[in-house]
Amino acid sequence: MKKLKLFFFLLLFFSMSSYGNLNANLQSRIIASVGNEIITSFELENKINTILFLANQPINQENINQVKNRAIKSLINYKLKKTELKKFNYEPDQNSINNYLLNVSRKLNINYLDLEKNFQLNFIDYEKFYDEIKTEFTWQKLIVNLYYKKIKLDETEIGSELKTLVSNNQTIDEFKLSDIEVEIDNNSQKNLIINEIKDHITKFGFDSAALKYSISQSSNSSGNLGWVSSKVLSKDILSILLSMKPGEVSNPIIKLNKITFLKLIEKRTVNNKNSLNLEEVKNQLLNKRKNELLNLYSSNHLSVVKNNTIITFTND
Repeated sequence: MKKLKLFFFLLLFFSMSSYGNLNANLQSRIIASVGNEIITSFELENKINTILFLANQPINQENINQVKNRAIKSLINYKLKKTELKKFNYEPDQNSINNYLLNVSRKLNINYLDLEKNFQLNFIDYEKFYDEIKTEFTWQKLIVNLYYKKIKLDETEIGSELKTLVSNNQTIDEFKLSDIEVEIDNNSQKNLIINEIKDHITKFGFDSAALKYSISQSSNSSGNLGWVSSKVLSKDILSILLSMKPGEVSNPIIKLNKITFLKLIEKRTVNNKNSLNLEEVKNQLLNKRKNELLNLYSSNHLSVVKNNTIITFTND
């Protein structure tokens, strides 16, 4: 009889343990595998909540549906980068991380020292957020170390071009800009995404839309690009900006699989040698071209890693 009671006790104990494990799995099940890395439902929920929190948006079903695909793509890229970085021994610049977090705090209008506490109050895992930031800055360092020597720009030619401009007493327009950049997988999504972003800009402002939707590096600072010289811009973009007034947002600019919105914050004209900082414009142009090439190398390198990685999704 005692043995029978012990049997039923053990059966009940293991049944309850199995139920607890099953409940935990339901709460945080594996939804995708990226090579040897996994993405759990908890990570996806945490990423969605992070995006909405940073954009100062309520967590409701409509907003969740809007950012879910972006969250999944972001997590896949995060896992791919973490895997690739294991092959190297790079550490991110801690100052860059701190500056990024300080900028996030300012945008949220909270004290930098209270940032982690605010994440916790909103039921968001701050450590996962921090690790994503750390991974991204480490990835940037990797790309610079791998490809920077391949970037070759003729600084002399650029300098001569700018000197000619000044000697001819030509004016230079400068624009203070913000941008939103979004990727599209297929053209059928294009109009839906454009209307969604336009609607968000109208309701909540450009800064919030940049934080919520943009994949551009400028999204970390609500899309702010700072002052940009007309000599750095393509003819198409310059033509658009010249027709805009401060405060206006451009129509969507579509190139390949990307949609870009530009907001003109301020505009000024430099029309004499004394007010034109030639070296500053030159460095701005060089940095822009270098960053464009580094972004291209980064995208290509990530594509190679992705093509060599098996990515599978579990069935709900």
